[in-house]
Amino acid sequence: MATRLVDKYLSRHGITRPILSGTGPELAASECAVIIPSYAESVLLPQALASLAVNPVDQLSRTVVLVVVNTPPAGSDRAADQVERARLIADNRATLAWLRGKPFPELRVGWLDATSPGCELPGSGGVGLARKTGADSVLAAWREASPHQVSRRAILHLDADTTVEPNYLATVAGALL
Repeated sequence: MATRLVDKYLSRHGITRPILSGTGPELAASECAVIIPSYAESVLLPQALASLAVNPVDQLSRTVVLVVVNTPPAGSDRAADQVERARLIADNRATLAWLRGKPFPELRVGWLDATSPGCELPGSGGVGLARKTGADSVLAAWREASPHQVSRRAILHLDADTTVEPNYLATVAGALL
């Protein structure tokens, strides 16, 4: 039943993107995914990931983190707006470069590039659309890897400027799974 619901949802409403990184096998085997939209937050994101990294090792081994690095579509031709947009995109590119360096080896971190030319999210959905795209992408990957296990998993959402307690994953996953 859950598999049919997931298939129906993804076919009608899913917005998926390829997940970039080495999380392939880890994603398929994970029980929990943490989606973190990041919009010009290269200074704050490391703090959020550092707080997740101190959670119990057994919980980290069953969890993937997906960072959705997003930029809203261009909205104005004014020079000041274009300068600000260029600054935001530069910050996002710095975030992508930092993520490629695998700064927290104890975390299974993947990312969606929604900031590079041609990769932007459609419309003006902002952070909500970034969250949805991340969740849909994880759900689609889980569905592909283990069709009958999708209902036994959890998708959590954090912000890039959020830090969590060292027992966060165990507490939340324990309540949901």
